[in-house]
Amino acid sequence: MEPVKLPPPLLSINVIICEVILAETNHMVSAIRIADVFHVHDVPNIPVERQRVQISVLLIGKIAVGDTAQHAIEVRLIRPDGNVTPIGKRFEDSFVPDVERLNVPEGLSVPGGFNISFRLAIEPKQLGTHYIAVSFDGTEIARTPFTLLPRPVQAQTTD
Repeated sequence: MEPVKLPPPLLSINVIICEVILAETNHMVSAIRIADVFHVHDVPNIPVERQRVQISVLLIGKIAVGDTAQHAIEVRLIRPDGNVTPIGKRFEDSFVPDVERLNVPEGLSVPGGFNISFRLAIEPKQLGTHYIAVSFDGTEIARTPFTLLPRPVQAQTTD
């Protein structure tokens, strides 16, 4: 099987959907409770337009060694009916590694890259499979699904 063709200089991209992302002061990132199904609570007397399902998204990308050009990343939410909503603003950077912080020895190199994390409060107006779509320099490079489902009804017991 052939690997997915990514636009140069992008080497890899990962899109992780979870409940919580921890970003530590030493630049380490942890995705907590990775999930692809989120249950929607039925909240009586509160219209669906005022309800939210909380998810976190982590984008991890690696850029070819030596690339110093500016690149742009855009993220969109795609609903089950095909409606597309941009998430946040277009993110632009050169993604050059901080070789001093990484303590890279003379003569060695490391790929550039990015860790971009954000939290979303999604209005549960549509149940079903949604997508987080990521574009790099105008080309969609990843589309990761997650599903909103109604909270299961708890079985009632009789005495």
